[in-house]
Amino acid sequence: MKLAKLKPKNVSDAIGTLFLVLAVGSTFIFEVQMVLPRIHTIDATVNYFHISAGIFIVFNIMSNLWCLMTTENSTAGLMMPSVLKPNWRFCMVCEGNSPPRSYHCQICDECVLKRDHHCVFSGCCIGYKNFRFYYGLLLYVGIGGFYATVLNQFFVWEALGGFSWITVANHLLPFPFWLFGRISFPVMVYTFISIVDLCGFLFGVSLLYYHSMLMINNQTTYEKNKGITQYSLGHWKTNVVENLGSNWVAAILLSPLVSSPLPRNGIDFPTIKENSLNSSKSK
Repeated sequence: MKLAKLKPKNVSDAIGTLFLVLAVGSTFIFEVQMVLPRIHTIDATVNYFHISAGIFIVFNIMSNLWCLMTTENSTAGLMMPSVLKPNWRFCMVCEGNSPPRSYHCQICDECVLKRDHHCVFSGCCIGYKNFRFYYGLLLYVGIGGFYATVLNQFFVWEALGGFSWITVANHLLPFPFWLFGRISFPVMVYTFISIVDLCGFLFGVSLLYYHSMLMINNQTTYEKNKGITQYSLGHWKTNVVENLGSNWVAAILLSPLVSSPLPRNGIDFPTIKENSLNSSKSK
């Protein structure tokens, strides 16, 4: 079942996932084989540190991507009530009742629990059970992109012949400058990888910030767009646990393989009013 979920839903998903995997792998090889020997030619200890840090970052990116893609996040196989309950919807495609915060994805062709969006770089929907893997993926893509971008500055500008307006243009548009013979093919490849790393950093950090704001308010993208705030439980830490699980610090920072149980079943979500009433009754 897990391997079946790895199959791309369409061409865009296949290209997006392949691009992410190739970008991560090629960046790691580039930093280890080309950049580190040039900027640290003597100190082996520093090289070992960078290589170890790179392996840790790549491991977290790839393991989060794997968990994200293979985690079952749909309503398929779940026992749903035959009677339509308040705030539930009937999905005509799935021919069954769909719980609150769940929506049908036309690409995945299934209803997804607490659906946020369809991610082209993983080829699956981001929802309740795999959101923490998506969040960890964004975190380490941002960290890896920043790390590689900083290392590359000592290498790429030297390869381009120093820092000037023309070399900045070479850096921004490596392919046209190569076509017109302004830079060599290897330098074009170096510069292209550097641009990919910079874009990965900016892309990862911007999405991380956006979804962090959603998470501390316990919202999905749809709920934010519609102004729905009823599922926020009043405190950012409580909302973070709702999204990332009870052991979220270790699970996000160390590895997605660290257990971090989610407090819900993906079907029943208390509103802030219901949560306040339950808290009052328990006192």
